[in-house]
Amino acid sequence: MSLTGIVLDVSGSMKDNIKGGTDEPGGPWAQSIFKVIDDLIEHDVLSENGVFAIGAGSNCGGKEVFDVIATLQKVQNISYLKKTPATEDNINMIFDILEKNGARNIRKWAKNISLIRDIVPDHMAVLILGKLESDEQFLTKFVCEFLPSRCRDRIPTPGLINFVERKVANVVENCSVWAASIFRPSRREEILEVLKKSNCYISLQDARTDSVFSVEETSRVIRGLSEKELRTERKQELLEKVEPFIYGRSTPLYESLEKAIEIFESDTLRVNKLLFVLSDGLPTDGSNKDIARINQITSKLREAGVVTVSCFITRSTDIHPKRLYNEMSPLWERGAKFLFRLSSEVPTQLLPRAILVKRGWIIDVANNEMKLFMQVNHPEDLREACEMAHDIVYSSDTLSDLVVTVDLDIYINQNADFGVLKDEMIKAYGDDSADDIRQVLQEICPKYRLHCRKVFAKGATEAVIEKRPVVAIFFLTDDEWMAFSNFYEDYPMGILTQNELDVRRRRKSSPTSGHAVVLTSYNSKCLTFMNSWGQKWGDNGFFRIQNAVVLQLEFFDVYWTLSDLTEGEKEYYRQHGSEVAAKLVNSMKGLQKAEYICPECKQTSLVTEFTGTLSKVQCPKCIVRFKRHGEPTDGCIDDVAKINKITSKLREAGVNIVSCFITRSPHIQPKRLYDEMQLSWEPGAKFLFSLSSEVPTQLLPRAMLVKRGWTIDIANNKTKLFMQVNHPDNLREACEMARDVACCPDALSELLVSVDLDIYINQSMGGFKAKEQQGGTCYANASAAVLHLVMRRILGREGGYPDFHKLRDEIIKAYGIHGANISKVLQEICPNYRLHSQKVCIKGAMEAVVKKRPVVATFHLTGEEWKDFSNFYKTNPTGMLTQNELDVRKRPTSPPPRTSGHAVVLTSYNSKCLTFMNSWGQKWGDNGFFRVQNAEVLQLEFFDVYWTLSDLTEGEKEYYHQHGSEVAAKLVNSLKGLQKAEYICPECEQPSLVTEFAGTLSKVRCPKCSREFSTKDNAGNILALNMYLTSLSK
Repeated sequence: MSLTGIVLDVSGSMKDNIKGGTDEPGGPWAQSIFKVIDDLIEHDVLSENGVFAIGAGSNCGGKEVFDVIATLQKVQNISYLKKTPATEDNINMIFDILEKNGARNIRKWAKNISLIRDIVPDHMAVLILGKLESDEQFLTKFVCEFLPSRCRDRIPTPGLINFVERKVANVVENCSVWAASIFRPSRREEILEVLKKSNCYISLQDARTDSVFSVEETSRVIRGLSEKELRTERKQELLEKVEPFIYGRSTPLYESLEKAIEIFESDTLRVNKLLFVLSDGLPTDGSNKDIARINQITSKLREAGVVTVSCFITRSTDIHPKRLYNEMSPLWERGAKFLFRLSSEVPTQLLPRAILVKRGWIIDVANNEMKLFMQVNHPEDLREACEMAHDIVYSSDTLSDLVVTVDLDIYINQNADFGVLKDEMIKAYGDDSADDIRQVLQEICPKYRLHCRKVFAKGATEAVIEKRPVVAIFFLTDDEWMAFSNFYEDYPMGILTQNELDVRRRRKSSPTSGHAVVLTSYNSKCLTFMNSWGQKWGDNGFFRIQNAVVLQLEFFDVYWTLSDLTEGEKEYYRQHGSEVAAKLVNSMKGLQKAEYICPECKQTSLVTEFTGTLSKVQCPKCIVRFKRHGEPTDGCIDDVAKINKITSKLREAGVNIVSCFITRSPHIQPKRLYDEMQLSWEPGAKFLFSLSSEVPTQLLPRAMLVKRGWTIDIANNKTKLFMQVNHPDNLREACEMARDVACCPDALSELLVSVDLDIYINQSMGGFKAKEQQGGTCYANASAAVLHLVMRRILGREGGYPDFHKLRDEIIKAYGIHGANISKVLQEICPNYRLHSQKVCIKGAMEAVVKKRPVVATFHLTGEEWKDFSNFYKTNPTGMLTQNELDVRKRPTSPPPRTSGHAVVLTSYNSKCLTFMNSWGQKWGDNGFFRVQNAEVLQLEFFDVYWTLSDLTEGEKEYYHQHGSEVAAKLVNSLKGLQKAEYICPECEQPSLVTEFAGTLSKVRCPKCSREFSTKDNAGNILALNMYLTSLSK
C-alpha cells in the first residue's frame, strides 16, 4: 500500500512568479493544483492507497495552511445547498451572540435586515451561527477582524476599569448615545466582505492526521462523481470554487511540511510513501537558507520512510524541465536551492533510468546519486513531473512484474504436469464449467497438501508478490462479453477501464455467465491476467484491466504452509535451496556493488554482507536486527477461514454482531443495511461486513428503522448488521439501530408511535364534521390539532390542556376565516403555550412523527388539480396518491396559474407512503385520513411544533417522576388486545396470556415452565409490546 502526500503552494507569490496566465492552453496556472493531484493518483490500482494534499498560503488569517481535498469537498457540498434568503430568526440569533461578545453596535450597523437577507443565504447563516456557538476562535475573529470597527464595543468591560475610569467611560457612553443618530449603517460592500471572510474560515478545512483520503474518494472529489477523467471544464469549475480562498500574503512552507510529517508518521501501515512539493521555494515562516531547519525536516521525512520530490515553479526560460540534477548550481534562484536541499537523494541504480530516458529525461550521474528535484516553467510540464515522481517511488512494482512473469511463463511453456492437472479437474467436474470454483479448489487442494481461500484485491496482489498467481473469476452479460471480446480484438495490449465496459450499469436481473482466469502480475497502471483462449488471443494469451472494480473480480489464493511440507522436502531445501539464490545473486552484477545504510548503527555495508530474512535483517557491523514497516501482527484482513471461525463461535454463543465501519468517504449511506458485499468497498469495510451477523428481514424492526430514514436491502430476505459511518453524528443512529435490532421487534415500534395518536384523534375529533369548516379555516384546524397533541405529551401540564375546539376558535378569531400564513400563525401562537415552531424538511418531519409529534403540512393546488385530488379520494378512499394521478410539475410556469392552499396534519408514515389527517370530516377519505406516496407529489411544506425540557416548570418535571409509570400501566390495561392475546412458550409449548409472562424483552419467563427464552418470531411482537409497557409501568 502507498501514501502520497502533496504540498501545494497557493500563495500570492506563486501567482506573481509563474509565466502561464489565463490565456495559456488548459487555463490559468492555478488549475494545475487539481491536475497535480489527479496525475499523481491516476494509475493507482489498489483502492486502499491513500493521498493527502496540503495547501500553503490561503488568504484567510489563521488558516494559511489547509487540507485541499477536504476543503474542495466542503465547498462543493455547500454549493449544492438551496440558495434561500436567511431567516430573521437565524439573523437575530447571530446578533444576540455578537452583542454579548463585544459587538454591542451590531444591530445599529446591520439595521437593514432586508439587505442582509438579500445578500446572505440561509445555509450560510446556519453555518455562521453554528460556528459562533461552537468555535471561540471564530467568534473572536468575527468580532475583532471580520466586522467593521464601529460594530465593536468602545468601552472596556466595567470589571476591568477603576472607579475614575468608569466615570470617564460613562461620559464617553453618553456621547456615543448622542452620536447614535449619525451612526453609519452597513453598506452592501461591507456585508459582502464579512460574508466572504466568514465563508473562507468555514470552508477551509484544517490539515490533520486524519486528512488521508482513499484514491477513489480523491478521484471523485477532483473529477466529479461519475467522471473518468479530469476535464478542462471541471478544472475551471474547481478553480472558481477555491480561488476566493487562495493567493494569500504569506507562504508557510515550513508549517505545511511539519503537517505533512505528522501525517506520514501517524501512518505506520503503508510501505511506499511519496511527498510531492510544488512551490516557488519562498517560505515566509522561516528563511529558505536555514540549513539546520531544512536538514531537520528532511531527516524526519527520511525516518518516516518518505521519498520527497520537489518541483520548483519559475518564470525563467533558461531551465531544463525534464532533468534530474546531482548537484546544486550557484546560479539558481534562492527558491530552487531551498527545494533542491529539501528533495530526497537516491542512488542512480535505483532509478528506472530506462523508463525516464525513453521519455526524454536528462539524468546527471556523475556522483552515482541523484536529487529528486526538477524545475518547471509551464503547466504542461507538470504531468511529466508527476509521472516521474510516481515511477521512481513505486518502481518496485516492476520487480514483482518481472520476477513473477518470467517464472510463470517458463513454467507454463515447459512443465508437462500442467496438462495432467487440467485434465484431472475436467474429468471430475466436466467441461461445461464447474458450478463453484471455490468448491473445486477446496476439494482438489487437499489432495496435493495445499490450501485455498477467497481474498480481496489487496490479498491477491500480496500473493502475486510472493510468486503465487491467483485464480480470478468474473461474470458478464452477453452484451458485456461482446464488448470485452471486441476491446481486446482491437487493442490486444490495451488496458480495459470502466470507460469501455461498466458493469455497474447492468440491470440486477440480467443473466450472466462466468469465467475464470489467472492474475499473474500487476504494476501501478493495471492488473495482468492469463486467459485460457490460446496465445493468439489478446497479448499472447494475456490481458490487462485497470483495477479489480472494472470486472467486479473475485480472487482465490492457493498456498501451502511450512507445516504442509514433509521432513524430506524441508531437508532438500536446506541442502539445495541456497544454490538457486546464489546463482541469482551472482548473475546480478549490480547486487555485488550495492550498499545499504543500517538504520540502527548508521554505518554502510554491502547488501551481500547483510544476513537474516526479509522481515528481520541483521547488520554485519552492529549485529542488530531490524524489521520492515507494515508487518501484520495477528493475521491477514482477508483470511476468510479465520473470519468464518470467529463468526461461528460468536453465533454458537448466541451473540449478535453489529459492525460499524468508520471512513472518511462522503460517498456512503450511513443509514443503510446491506444484504450483500459491494466490490467497490474498502478492504476494512469488506472485513467488517464478513464479520457481521446475518438476520432474516422479518426479524428486523423495519417500521422503526424506515421511519428513522434507514434503507434496508431485502432482496435476499436477509440483511447483514453492518453499516458505514463518516461522521460522529451518525454514531448515535448506529448505536440505536444496534440496540433496536437486538431488542425490539417491528410491531413494538408501529404500536407505540400510533396508539396514543389514534386514541386522541378518535376522541377529540369524533364530533368534527366537514360542514363545520367555514371558509379557509383549514390552517386553524391543523394548527389546533398539533398544538393540542404536543401539549398532551406534557404530563400534569400546569394550565391544563386547552381543548381542540377552543384552540381552533382562538386561532380563527385572531386570523380570520379566509386563510392565513401558517408559519406566522404558529410563531405567534406557540409562545403563548410555552411551545416552539420551526419549518422542517421531510426528514425533520419524519423524525418528529417518530417522536410522537404530528406535524402541520401545507400544499397549494390549482382549480383543476383540486378536482383531481378530490376525485381520487372519492373513488379510492384508502388509496395512495402518486404523481401518476396528480403531477404538479406539469403545471405551467409562465404565467403561473392561481392556486389555493390547504393545511393538514402528518400523523404517520411507512416505507410506502405518508399518512395525513384532513379537516373535512370522517366521511371523507379513509375516516378523514389520506395517503400520498411522498412529499414531492404535492410539493409539501412542513412545520414542527415542539417543546424542550427547559420549557417545563419544576412542578411538571416532578409530576412526571411521580406519575409517569401510571400512564404506561393505564396503557397496558386500555389495550384490550393485550388482555386476551396468548403466546405459546417455545420451551414447554403451552399457551398462556401475554400478560402472565414476566422478564424483559431479551429474556421472557414462561408462567408455566418458568424457563427463559427470547421473542424473535413474528408472533412475539404483541408479547414484546407487553414486556416493554410493563417495564415502563414499574
